[in-house]
Parts: sequence; structure tokens; C-alpha cells
Amino acid sequence: MRPPAARSKGSSAGEPRPRHTHAPTLTRPSDDPEHVRELIARLNTGWRIAGPEASRASLKQRLILPLRSAITRLLRTQETFNSLVVQYVNHQHHTISEEHQAMLAELHRYREALQARERRMDTAMHTLLAENAELRTSIGVLQQQVRSDRSAHSTGL
Repeated sequence: MRPPAARSKGSSAGEPRPRHTHAPTLTRPSDDPEHVRELIARLNTGWRIAGPEASRASLKQRLILPLRSAITRLLRTQETFNSLVVQYVNHQHHTISEEHQAMLAELHRYREALQARERRMDTAMHTLLAENAELRTSIGVLQQQVRSDRSAHSTGL
């Protein structure tokens, strides 16, 4: 027979274990155009392993520049890959932006066509309703004439 397991500090046999109160959450990148522009700007400036140019660098960055230059020579292939990825992202963003603009223009044309069709259908419906009202009036007049002719016929016989 096995001995009972030791209890952890601060818990008793009858108390349930505390659950995690903070579940990990995944965040989706924002589709906000300003956020996207900021990310692309960071990509376009941060792909170099050597860091910013010496003329734009802070004092801290200028002090570490010789070390970064040595590392850059070792990681030239990575920097080339980074450059290609940034070029690809820029191309995709430009292509998607153009496609998005084309889709918006197409949507606008489609919406205008639907609105014009709706106006034509409304006009046709109003015409049909007016004609229907005229027909009802004409039928009412004819029915009244038939009744009056019948009563005149029945009294005249």
C-alpha cells in the first residue's frame, strides 16, 4: 500500500486547487492603416543588422557600432534574407493596397448600379399601383353601370 501524497503548503484536503486567473490570450495584429504604416516603416528601417547609419545613431548606438559591424560581416546572409523579406512585404502591401482600392471602386460601382435598379423598380411599382387604382375605379364604374342597367331593365319590363 502506498502512503498518501504530501499536501502542498497552504492547501487542505477539502479545498480545491486554485485555477489560473489569467489565461494566455492571442492578439491579432491591428488592421488599422496607421498601425500597418508604422509596422512597415519599422521593417524598412530595422532589417539591417549593423543598425542605423552612424550619422543618425545615438551615442550608445555609435559606441556599439564596431561590434555590430563585426557581427554584420558574420551574418551577411541573414541580412540579405532580411532585406528580401522586407522587399517582399513592401511589394505585398503595395499590391494588396492596389487590390483593395480596385475592390472599393468596384463595390462603389456595384452599389450605384443597385441603387439605380432600385429606383427603376420603385418607379415601375408606383406606375403599376397607379394603373391598378385606375382599373379598380373603372371596374367600379362599370359595375355601377351594370347594376343601374339591370334595375332599369327590371323596372321597364
